[in-house]
Amino acid sequence: MYKDLSRGTKLSITYSVKKAFVLYMESIEWNEDAYNSDKFVRFWREYSEESAQWTKEVDQSLLENPVFQEELTKKVNEIIKKIFETAPTENQMKKIDELVNELGIEDVDYSCQAEADYQIQRLNSRL
Repeated sequence: MYKDLSRGTKLSITYSVKKAFVLYMESIEWNEDAYNSDKFVRFWREYSEESAQWTKEVDQSLLENPVFQEELTKKVNEIIKKIFETAPTENQMKKIDELVNELGIEDVDYSCQAEADYQIQRLNSRL
């Protein structure tokens, strides 16, 4: 069912998951202990209904289909896994090191590009 969606719809779903996940994680300050999958799914659905084109393109009966929901959940989990597996860039690590030194604080934790972006924004706002 999911695989039968148009390429554009699948790209829109992927983008909405990525964007909503980053926004959700920022809202909990990338505290993985505070992460709640049910809250994230609600957050993503609200974000998608308000901001994503794909919700207007997919028939409501398909969205309510349990098989489709299962496939969509699998895709969401794959996207989140990929976000966490994407290592920070050399430039991001260098920038965080510079900001930590400039602020005179202890090292900050980050494990992926998205979290590194969050830390860079957070540290820049402290300057």
